[in-house]
Amino acid sequence: EALMVAMQAQKLHPNKAQPILMECLCYSHLGDKKLEAVEAKHRRALSLEPNNAKVVLKVAEFLIKCKKSDESLLIMKNLFESRSLENMKYNVLVKMGEACLALGRFESAIEFYHTASTLTVHNESAKEGLRRIENIKM
Repeated sequence: EALMVAMQAQKLHPNKAQPILMECLCYSHLGDKKLEAVEAKHRRALSLEPNNAKVVLKVAEFLIKCKKSDESLLIMKNLFESRSLENMKYNVLVKMGEACLALGRFESAIEFYHTASTLTVHNESAKEGLRRIENIKM
């Protein structure tokens, strides 16, 4: 049922990323069988709205799960450098930290997490990332 709603939304809004991401979420519950199709849909969503921070973060998160952290990091860096993120800056920095952590780039991950933690008092994700690095280095 959710998949049908997502597909109808795509018909109504063919140039918007959100309906495509809704469909991706539905397919993600089907497991690895649809992974290539879901990846293609994520890329389509990104191509439609490359400067939409929410879209970039969803695609970046998916790429990290697919073990494509280098690519995830690149699209987040492009977003970060391309425009003011206002209230999304913290989330982008945390995701960049996660991508670096997945790549074993601990010093870069620490930098991203530290920078993120200075932006808000609600910084549990950044603190958790730093704790994970600390545990890995032990």
